[in-house]
Amino acid sequence: MPETQEKENKPEQENDHFPALSSLSQTMTTQKQIKKAFWENHPQHEAYALKWGIKTAPHNRHNTETRTAFTDYVDALAKSGEISENLAFRSTL
Repeated sequence: MPETQEKENKPEQENDHFPALSSLSQTMTTQKQIKKAFWENHPQHEAYALKWGIKTAPHNRHNTETRTAFTDYVDALAKSGEISENLAFRSTL
């Protein structure tokens, strides 16, 4: 009996007060959608990228501020459940 009671008292998840990200509806499913939303929400970085002609350049061609802002943006999207963790891991500017 004591063993069964112990198993019943243990939570199934480590943090059962918050739903798993996979159970939330995800509004963005492609890297293209993430990039578009990033540029819309960060016009100062878009202006810089357009000025230097690097908006569509690979991630490493952008300045540090833009790359950091993009990384923080993607991290926030993943934590809020708007994108999957897998998509967040794969996303580059």
